[in-house]
This record gives sequence, structure tokens and C-alpha cells, in this order.
Amino acid sequence: MERRGVGVWGTGPLHVTIVAFDVEQSGGRDDQLILRMRADLREVVAEALRRQSLDLRAVDVADLGDGLRLVVPAQVPPSVLLDPFIGNLAAVLRGHRKAAAVSARLRLRVAVHMGLLHRDGGGWAGAALVHSARLLDSSVLRRHLEAAHRADLAVILSCDVFDQVVRPGYGLDPDACGQVLVTEKETNTPAWIHVPGYPHPATVPVAEEPVPTVPSAEPSPVVPRDPPSLPQRWRRSAARFWTAAVAAAGTVAVLAWLVGGGLRTGWFVPLAALPLCLAAGLWHAWPPRAVAWRSSYPDFTVRIVVGDLFEQTDAELVVGFSDTFDTSVAGDRIIAGGSVQGQLLIRRYGGDQARLDADLDRALAPIPNTAVEQRSAKRFGKLIRYPLGTVAVLGSPGQRLYLVAYSRMGNDLVPRSSVGDLWQCLSRLWDAVYEHGQRRPVAMPVVGSGLARIDQLGPQALAQLILLSFVARSRETPICRELRIMVHPSDATRFDLRALRHMIDRT
Repeated sequence: MERRGVGVWGTGPLHVTIVAFDVEQSGGRDDQLILRMRADLREVVAEALRRQSLDLRAVDVADLGDGLRLVVPAQVPPSVLLDPFIGNLAAVLRGHRKAAAVSARLRLRVAVHMGLLHRDGGGWAGAALVHSARLLDSSVLRRHLEAAHRADLAVILSCDVFDQVVRPGYGLDPDACGQVLVTEKETNTPAWIHVPGYPHPATVPVAEEPVPTVPSAEPSPVVPRDPPSLPQRWRRSAARFWTAAVAAAGTVAVLAWLVGGGLRTGWFVPLAALPLCLAAGLWHAWPPRAVAWRSSYPDFTVRIVVGDLFEQTDAELVVGFSDTFDTSVAGDRIIAGGSVQGQLLIRRYGGDQARLDADLDRALAPIPNTAVEQRSAKRFGKLIRYPLGTVAVLGSPGQRLYLVAYSRMGNDLVPRSSVGDLWQCLSRLWDAVYEHGQRRPVAMPVVGSGLARIDQLGPQALAQLILLSFVARSRETPICRELRIMVHPSDATRFDLRALRHMIDRT
């Protein structure tokens, strides 16, 4: 099936679409099954292309041993390599599954990327090839295919493909794709997964993998560890104290020895410096009230601050809502008055619910709703539902409010969300901040840690997820000059700010 189209490619760097295939569990097959696998894979891919009359002479095919890689020139629209190609490929694989023995079944991981490549006598070269290989070999793609027992393939799309092809409405349905984070070798980038046969990748029951040093996030993401319990944190603070104090004392003792000519004349120096050593230990062990991290290129700062969200007068604010954008705090039945949403109504709108609802109605007017509940089903609150990730932008420049729907309000008035929902909602939030914020500072709470909690993650892990999403997105497109994660003073013991600071350092 290997073909090289003469006269099609031209010279110089070329913009191409790369479609790479890898067979699941190929290493457990004997030689005869491997030969059968390779032949079947070539025929499956060729048949899927034939069904859409794609000219194979325009496609460069490379053998990857247990997979294939197609390099397709720009003359072929990348959208057709998603739709109808992915659907054709799934159909051909279903037919193969019915005819083949279990030991010869093909389940494929597929990666789609596009970018510039160079071509020489040895073949193709360029960063786009490396990126495609990282996507194809990513653990998150492997886990999605392993968990999707009904599916014959799982597809991972680069951000370039999703943002330039899928999001504008070409190829796959954007709502059938879920954002993930790929952390392979030196690659640390968001991507999107589509699993044919599943309405959304978040419905694939993906198992967690061991927690890495830098947590990753995906529709069922790698869950970062929460901080230890309070007694454990006390022990850890005590350990920090003694480590710093002993280190300072040792340093002073060595200096005294060198300067004073030995312990006979220099013993008084460590004794006099003992208060300073203890002070150094206390300073190192005492929980900080704020930590900060700055990226020089692109230029942005991340701060985690213990304080009041609504006192951040120099920043635009993010507030989490449910998909019905309920605002009533009457009797704390729908929204608790002490929640961030309740405080928004009380402190920014003076308790004037009608004015807040009017602003919300104007902001949500252009956005299609997903459903309208019946009053018999939802006895209290609003009935119109909007897509998760909807961001209602209120206020004027410099004082904007970004109200993001990250949970579903049940008809029992219990909001529910998931890690996958939150990750996608954060992506939509950054889009809105980029569009409306003009790079002004943005302050937000740790959404998902309140009453509409995400039970899979604790507060510390949720903060890590938010920070990781922001840093990863900012390295693609600068969103704002500063993101300020606000930790309410009453919740300060639930967070380890130093650990959050170290996590950002290592991303």
C-alpha cells in the first residue's frame, strides 16, 4: 500500500495532514498473527479510503511496524480525514471483527495532526511528525481505548486540528470530543479525544493511572493527590521547621569554626545565632498566605492567594454556576447565601435578584439552550438549561464577571459535575476571557470545591487542575496578564500553597 505521489508534493516545507494508526496489544501476538495483523491493517485503511474515493496516489504511506502513518497533502481537506473517514474506518473495523478470530481482532489508536513537514531523500521530517507520534503513543489515548469495550478505535486530535477544523463545524461533532492533557516525554499539551460509538469521551469509564509528579487532566483525568490530613500537615510543618533550623545552625557552626579558629573560641557564635536559626525554621514551616509564579514568555503570572474574591477590585471575576444559572438564595433552598454565587448576588448586586437575572438574560440571549424543564419536574428555580461550559459575560471592561456553567442542576436541586465537565468548562472559560478580557487580571475561586462539588477530586487537586489548564492554554495563546486563584480564609487549611507553587514550577 506504500505510495509516493510524484509531482504532487513540490519542494520546501509543506502543509500536510498526518493520520497515524497503531494496533492495540500488538506485542502479544506471535509471528503469524503479526503478519496477519499488518496485512489486515493495510487493507482496512485502504478500504476506508476507497469508500470516500480518496486518490491513494496523493497519499504517502509509511509502515510503522505495528501501525501505519498517512501523510496527506493540503490539496485534500483535513475535514474529510475526520468525516467521513473516521466513520468509514469504524464501519470497516466492525466488519473485520465479525469475520476475524478474537486473536486477530484489530482495535486501533488513531492520531490526527497537521502542520509543516520537510521532505528529503530519506522521507519526512519535522516537529509535526514528533507531535503526532507523541499523541499516538499517549497513555491517555491507550486508556480510553482500553476502557471503551464497545469501540474498535479511539481517535486523538491535536489542538490545531480541533481548533481549525472541528470547532468551526467541519468534520466531527465538537460535542462528541473531550479535551485531555498529553504528557509524554517532553510533550505537555492539550488534545481532544473522540471515541466512535460513545456520545462523549467522558462516558468512557477510564481508570486512573498512577499519579505523576505533574498531574494530567482529561475527561476522566489523572487525579492529583489531595494534601494530607491536618495532623499530617502539622507533622510536615514540624519537619520543615527542624530541617531549616538544623541547616541554619549547621551553617553558622561551620562559619564559626572557620572564622573563630575552632570550637574553643567560636562556640559562642552558634549559641548567639540560635534565635536566628529558630526564626529561619519558623519562617520555612509557617503556611504562606500567598504564592506566585511568573512565566516570562509568554508573559503571565499565576498567584494563589488566601483572601476574599470580592475584594479583588483590580481584577475581573470568575464565578461558577449551574447549567440553569439559578440565582435565588431564598431560604438557601437553591443557592446558599454563603456560596460564591450567593455572595455575588449579595455583594455585587446588593441582593437585587431581578437585576442579576436581567443581566444574565441579556448575556444568554444569543446562546441556544439545550432543554426546557417542566415545572412539574423541577419545582423551584429556573427551567431553561444551557450547555455546560456556557460563559455569561456581565459588566463593563475592567469590571467584567465571567459566570461559567460547570455543573448540572438536578431537578432535586442538587448540582452535579465531573472532572471531565470541569476541564472542558475551563477551556470555554479561557476562550471567553481571551475574547473579552483584553489581558486584564482575572480572579477566581477553586470552582468545584463548594456545594456543587466534584466528588472525584478534593480542593487541592481541583486547584491543580485549574492551574494546569490555565498554564497549558496560556502557552498556546496568552489569556490574561495574571490569574489569581482565591482561597477563602476559612478554607486555607485545606490547601498546601507551597505544593501548588512547586507543581507549577514543574509544568
